[in-house]
Amino acid sequence: MTINPGNGIYTLTGSWFYNHNFKSSNNELRYAETWIDIGNRKLKSIKEFNDNKGAFLLKRDLIIKDNKHEYGILVPFHYTGAQFYFNDNKIYETSPLENVQYPPITGKPFFIGIPVNILKEGKNSIIIETTDLLNFNEFYREIEFGNYHNLNRKWLLSLLWYCFICSICFFLGFYNLFFFLKRKQEKYYLSFSIFSLSFGLWVLGYKGITLWISSSQLFHIAATYPFMICAVISCVTFIHGFLSIRYNILTKTLIAVLISLLLASILDYIVTGTAYYFKKYLFNFYIILSIITIITAFIETVNSYKKHVLYSDRILLSWSILWVSVLITTLRFFNILLIYPIMIESFFFIIIAFSSILTSRFAQLHTDLEKALNDLLVLDNLKDDFLATTTHELRTPLHGIMGLAENLASGSFGGLNSQQTENLSLIMTSAERLNNLVSSMLDFSKIRAGKVDLLIEELSLPDLITSVISLLKKTAEDKGITCTIDCASLPKIKADRNRVYQVLVNLIGNAIKFTLRGNITVCASLADNDAVRVAISDTGVGIDRESLGRIWKPFVQAEDPDTRSAGGSGLGLAITKHLVEMHGGRIWAESEKGKGSTFAFELPLNAKSVSIKKTRLLDPEELYHVSVSVLPAASSTGPAPERPIKTKYPSATLLAVDDDLINMKVLENICRSAGYNLLTAATGPEALTLIERNQIDLVLLDLMLPGMSGYEVCQRIRGMGKDRYVPVIILTARDHLGDLVQGFETGANDYITKPFRRRELLSRIENQLAIKQLLDMEKSISTDLRKEKDSVTGLLQKSIGIKESTLQMFEWDKIIKEDLDVARAFQLKLMTHENDIAGIESHICYRPLLEVGGDLYDIFELEPGVVRVFLADATGHGITASLNTVKILSEYASLKKSAGSPQEAMSLLNQRFTKYLGNYMIIFTCLVADINLKRSTLTIASAGLPGQYLFNPSIVTPIKAQNPILGVSEKIAYTEDTYDFGRGDILFLYTDGLFELAQPQTDRKNPATADDTDILAQELPRLYKNRNIVKGSEKLFGRFCEGKNSGDDVTFIAIKRSR
Repeated sequence: MTINPGNGIYTLTGSWFYNHNFKSSNNELRYAETWIDIGNRKLKSIKEFNDNKGAFLLKRDLIIKDNKHEYGILVPFHYTGAQFYFNDNKIYETSPLENVQYPPITGKPFFIGIPVNILKEGKNSIIIETTDLLNFNEFYREIEFGNYHNLNRKWLLSLLWYCFICSICFFLGFYNLFFFLKRKQEKYYLSFSIFSLSFGLWVLGYKGITLWISSSQLFHIAATYPFMICAVISCVTFIHGFLSIRYNILTKTLIAVLISLLLASILDYIVTGTAYYFKKYLFNFYIILSIITIITAFIETVNSYKKHVLYSDRILLSWSILWVSVLITTLRFFNILLIYPIMIESFFFIIIAFSSILTSRFAQLHTDLEKALNDLLVLDNLKDDFLATTTHELRTPLHGIMGLAENLASGSFGGLNSQQTENLSLIMTSAERLNNLVSSMLDFSKIRAGKVDLLIEELSLPDLITSVISLLKKTAEDKGITCTIDCASLPKIKADRNRVYQVLVNLIGNAIKFTLRGNITVCASLADNDAVRVAISDTGVGIDRESLGRIWKPFVQAEDPDTRSAGGSGLGLAITKHLVEMHGGRIWAESEKGKGSTFAFELPLNAKSVSIKKTRLLDPEELYHVSVSVLPAASSTGPAPERPIKTKYPSATLLAVDDDLINMKVLENICRSAGYNLLTAATGPEALTLIERNQIDLVLLDLMLPGMSGYEVCQRIRGMGKDRYVPVIILTARDHLGDLVQGFETGANDYITKPFRRRELLSRIENQLAIKQLLDMEKSISTDLRKEKDSVTGLLQKSIGIKESTLQMFEWDKIIKEDLDVARAFQLKLMTHENDIAGIESHICYRPLLEVGGDLYDIFELEPGVVRVFLADATGHGITASLNTVKILSEYASLKKSAGSPQEAMSLLNQRFTKYLGNYMIIFTCLVADINLKRSTLTIASAGLPGQYLFNPSIVTPIKAQNPILGVSEKIAYTEDTYDFGRGDILFLYTDGLFELAQPQTDRKNPATADDTDILAQELPRLYKNRNIVKGSEKLFGRFCEGKNSGDDVTFIAIKRSR
């Protein structure tokens, strides 16, 4: 072969020469003169050489026309060690030759640079020394020769490309394995994961990349042969699983044989440590079997495509690319088409295609789920609308049944005999049970939809328990059950009164329902986790262990539905559990069949509910209207007689607006039996006409009216003018919170949910009529007063104005106090006082003039052994001081750790409030002091504050203020002083409020003088003589502050060095 000058790369195909009879010793190459031309055949295919063992040579001559260029050799992966010679000079060896044999080290692909000094112009020889023809000494591909730089670049790019392929395969394999672990029902994720990982490992071995990880031949064989079989098996199983193709007998047989080959390769590897027997006897069979298996899978994919199976077209396209690569590889094998083989790239394309199909399917599933979710939301809204409508339709006839029965029981239509009374009692009891069932279903629906808001307030749990026991006591006594309350002294909790009441009614009611005789105990106590625990124990039938876990599910009961002794919908405990958990609590049950049960729940003292806190809009009486599933049995004596309500306004004219004839009949019976004059209307326009033509005192208004809704009617009534006030009570079966709020927003005065009690309606009517009478009386008095003399009118107006101003002042005073409380808490949170600093003791006395003062402080450890103290006095008090101090503390906090010395900290702070925050006009005095425990020094910069003190048992050293106040001018240069601060020394810092208390009462407004400081200088050694800064500060406070009113905030700090 002739090598022309330039950048070309030559594949060393054509004739190679073979020489077996040679000796090699002392790194010198010796061989016989005779070389045998073997052409380009593989050595193992040459029968006459198959019995030769030991070392032998392969030789190829090259004609190089220009030996001045740099050349190299690209050696592909090979199965046994080898040595490479160029012009009889060894240039590279895979492994050394020992006793005419090589160690079992497989040769990795490598690039060899040829030294320029051994190149000859003209004939040059490449000799490869290798051994053991029977152990696959073939090279995976042809050796390449050419320009050093181009060949090296080609080798690196090839290595990087196959490493990239392996990396992508590993990533996709592990990624889909993760998906399989999350969705184990979809087995094709596992098949694809195995396929991708197996292919990646096979490429590592097939291209010899494993030899760069480990030079062990065992590792290389383990990564190559078993995984190439796994790749085919997993590829076929993926196709069948993803396209839901049933396995026929042929496919099952092919997979079974492939699995057998896989086991054979593993066995060969374990026994021989190589793949020798597998490669010699089974490899060709595996190739044929793999081709048949892939053809079978291809045919089944075509059938799936004909059946329009989703994604089968993309899988078919992938198979087509594979068959093109098989054709190209075949032509390359027979030297018909000399191009780069793309078999690995085609399989890689299949993996990418399969991965994209899985991604598309996942995206499609996600889209379908989103669409399904949207459809469910639409259906959920339809369900809510249906529920609201159905509830109205159920409650409307219920209201009629209960209302008419109640009217009959009240004796409004004459007396009843005993049989009529008993039947009427049964009607009322059945209607009440049906009403409770409707209420429970509506409650549960709203809880599941997240439409229940907790109305948080303070409440006494023992009082609530007593109220529930009083409600259910009669039912318990009728069954011979004794109810006992054991409530310790408990603090008040923050919870929704109505919902806690409902929880107690459900649990205690269930205890009564499932207890034939015996006693029920309700115990409330404090729990360990800042919560209140309530336990309801009974001696009833109990619950078996199997049922305990499912009683909290909706529509589930512990009893057999065919043999149960008590009725119910199975929603009570589910609602109860949701309500407790909405408060941030928990609920559980303990029971034993035949021995009773204990239901317990815990509520935090402060409910941390995600629900909205709202102002209570309903009367307490209405809020106590909860679903009680425990009702007394109908007695022969009939319904319990109601205490009659004496109407105070029998001549009042009422207007009832309802399109339902039965509801209208109930209202007529109730109102006329109470003595009211009643007008009726079936539509909104009719009602508005009656109001305009008649003197109506009150309107009873239904919401669901034909043509014009009750909300619009209410708005029209409110739009009739201020001179005419007509109270409106909404009567409706709709009990959503939104309906209630909208009713009040449109101008309703009250809101009653159907069905309601006769007594409840009459009480609400009387209340609204009483309010109307008061308003009419006020209007009449106001009219009469306007007729009086101007002076009297003016005096009245002034009186009203003073009253309103006073109320406004009280309101503002309340707001200001609340704001000051918040500001004080925020200020105290910002001020730092580290008590656990090693080496010092400190005590702070802080007394603001108002709730929030202008004095502020900060003590913290700047670094180990250095303590920084900050003390300031801002202008103003109260809210002004709160704004100023928060701003000062915020700015100081941003620079206190970064500023160097006290002087630098004060300069930076002054710059902030003059240059950047000058618009705030915040002026203040302050000091910054650093206590260095390592150097035993005190460095202090003081601005505008009175002189501070540093003293030991015998000497008091004044520390004068050497700088002007902050916030005036940015041009001021601040200075600092340094003092000795040894063990036992005390630093006393204070603001000027202390002087006002030290001065005589007449001089309080004067500034501090030298005499004032002398008073402190004289008192400090005496007050702190025992070196106890806490007691000394208490004495100082008693000496100057106790029992005195200061015109300013008082703050002083004592800091003692303890070591």
